[in-house]
Amino acid sequence: MKKMNVMGAVLLLLIGIAMPAAAQQQHNYREDRGPHLMLERIVPDLDEAQHIEIDKLRTQHFKSMIAMRAEIEVLTAELRALEISEKADQKSINSKIDEVMVLKTKLMKEGSKHRQDVRKLLTEEQRAMFDVHASRKLRQGRQGRYSGREKGPYSGS
Repeated sequence: MKKMNVMGAVLLLLIGIAMPAAAQQQHNYREDRGPHLMLERIVPDLDEAQHIEIDKLRTQHFKSMIAMRAEIEVLTAELRALEISEKADQKSINSKIDEVMVLKTKLMKEGSKHRQDVRKLLTEEQRAMFDVHASRKLRQGRQGRYSGREKGPYSGS
């Protein structure tokens, strides 16, 4: 019995030592992700001038995207309120949908413009890598979290 207690204590001690060491070895890429790390994974051999210009573009792009996304969220909340009201007015709902879609269209156009601006700063080889990543990202978007929704309980299938 005493031998079992000693073995249990030794086992707990080993686990106590091994856990912090294992935790230190785990790598969370988000912690050390600098402003360039994600782009460097996609596009090889960016020089310092490219980094600086791309950072400027990214900052401008993020600022405009944040404002538009916030506005879309507000309009979407207003749309939900219209849809669940006691006397839902389809004309008002359609009008709010149109407002949301105008902003979403603008958001997509701004995103496309940003990607084209970044592409202009890249060499031909870098553009090829950038384009491959962009096309992969688009395919993943079509297969994203909403794919298969039509197979849900209310789809009639």
